[in-house]
Amino acid sequence: MVRVSVATALALAQLLVNTAQADELGRERKLESPIRAIGPGSLSVDDHGVPPSYTFSYSGDLSLFPQVDTRLDWEIHAGAVLATQIDYIRFDGVGYSPGGARLEFDARKVGNWFAIMQPIATADFNRLDRLIYKPVWIAGGALSLGDKDWSVSIGGRAGQSYRAIAWLTFDPQGKQIAYAARKRMRWTMVVGTKEMGDFEQVENFVFGPGGKFAFAARPGLVWQVVTQAGTLSDTWEQIDWPIFSSDGGHLAYPARRGTDWQVVLDGKPGDSFDMVDRPVFSPNGRELAHTAQSSGRAYVVRAGRRSQPYDRVAWPTYSPDGKRFAFMAQKGAEAFLVVDGKEQSTHTAVDWPVFSDDSRSLAYRASDGQRWTIVQDGKTLSQHEFVGRPLFAPKGTKLAFAASKDGRWVVVAGKAVSAGYDWVGAIRFSRDGRRVGFGALSGSDLWWKVMEVK
Repeated sequence: MVRVSVATALALAQLLVNTAQADELGRERKLESPIRAIGPGSLSVDDHGVPPSYTFSYSGDLSLFPQVDTRLDWEIHAGAVLATQIDYIRFDGVGYSPGGARLEFDARKVGNWFAIMQPIATADFNRLDRLIYKPVWIAGGALSLGDKDWSVSIGGRAGQSYRAIAWLTFDPQGKQIAYAARKRMRWTMVVGTKEMGDFEQVENFVFGPGGKFAFAARPGLVWQVVTQAGTLSDTWEQIDWPIFSSDGGHLAYPARRGTDWQVVLDGKPGDSFDMVDRPVFSPNGRELAHTAQSSGRAYVVRAGRRSQPYDRVAWPTYSPDGKRFAFMAQKGAEAFLVVDGKEQSTHTAVDWPVFSDDSRSLAYRASDGQRWTIVQDGKTLSQHEFVGRPLFAPKGTKLAFAASKDGRWVVVAGKAVSAGYDWVGAIRFSRDGRRVGFGALSGSDLWWKVMEVK
């Protein structure tokens, strides 16, 4: 596979983003790409690229090298490595999808950008809601690394030196940085330039709304959650990722004592299970849902109430108005969605439920073995070799999605179907929902395509 240089990838990504943002969707045109004769597997597109939502391609069996613009003027230094020699530090990255799936990758810092330096299976990781980075020293030439020379500078101001810097993360606007730092044999969490505590170990840092944050810390043998106020939670043997409600008024996290897992909401533990997943809040933050396992059976727990037992459950999802609720369930080989308490049609596989902006319509992609389709409000749309996740028009029920057909990729927008391309990127609706725009590759020609929704 032909690989594209980071500089070329960044230039190409910015071309797509600038074109897409100009005059809403902008006009359809051929992009003057600095590269020629590349394969779709090495095409690099940054779509939005602003935390906490990192959107990749809809392409199911292709890959791309995404970039994330942190917007913050920052730099990391290690030992004798100068700023101009930053290539000697690579970053181990970890991303998490909204459903909790974990993705590990290599990344490289270029300016204020992170370039993810390996293909990503976009069918599994279409979107990530958390990205964190760990700097790793790469020996090169006669350079050497001291044991206390790691530091982070922000806005040109040098930060304090530490013996090690672990995970870096950025707030949802990309304007604030946090990282774990080691002083002698102990660790602290540095948020901006402020040190938070002195611990044996720290992990799972998350930013919340309004400058709030939380992370897991181990002062000794047990774990606690630390917040921006410096308060410590009850002690646990293990703590998973915290999550804030959208208004920042509530904090929840999975935690374990012995073999019992519980979801802790605002300091109060819920029922015990063999396993629980990271919870999700309703849009107004007043309700919490999560998946759980007990005695070989799987449940969705919503506002403290269990669903009926299934063999597997996943992706509890609230509608934008918070009044509707859906999740995936499985009995034996049959997979289906449960929507507002009612089991829907069965398939071999079903994907994440997607609600329209007004919460009235729901769509998802499903497979019956060889072919994939989009299901909207119980009705099966046209079948394809593969389809991307559906996207609703703003304040409407019309859908757009990418689909493979006879080895080519098309975009379906309402009843309109585009021409076939070697690759298509993530789709974007105009504000009025009458048009869609997307990046497309045809041979060596890169296009920004705009089509009417019918």
